[in-house]
Amino acid sequence: MTDPQPISDAERLLLIPGTAVPLDDDGAAGYYLAASLDTDGDTDLWIVDRELMRRGPSDDTGDRWPTHEDEGELPDEFKARIAAVPLLCGRPTRKGRPCRLVVDAPGAPCQLHQTSTADQETNR
Repeated sequence: MTDPQPISDAERLLLIPGTAVPLDDDGAAGYYLAASLDTDGDTDLWIVDRELMRRGPSDDTGDRWPTHEDEGELPDEFKARIAAVPLLCGRPTRKGRPCRLVVDAPGAPCQLHQTSTADQETNR
């Protein structure tokens, strides 16, 4: 994947001075919530990296592709994060919610659903 094209002046957003609120206390250290103004005069809220705000206007819009979107092998940090997530059964419970019991392999049923699946097949 290649880097995206630079943002044109028509697409560029302006952060409205005085609207930035730090998100440190809300679990997003290093980020602000800030209002932006586009070329049509519309405003939106954006989550902005504090370091990019400190640098001020520049050609670096912080619009590079995220690391996990690059071509090639997935970076080790993302592999580790994926490996740390337990595999869950996911079959519907009696309440219709996904089963949250841990399983050994992707797509495998938990012991509860393995038994209920076998019972259903026996009753056919």
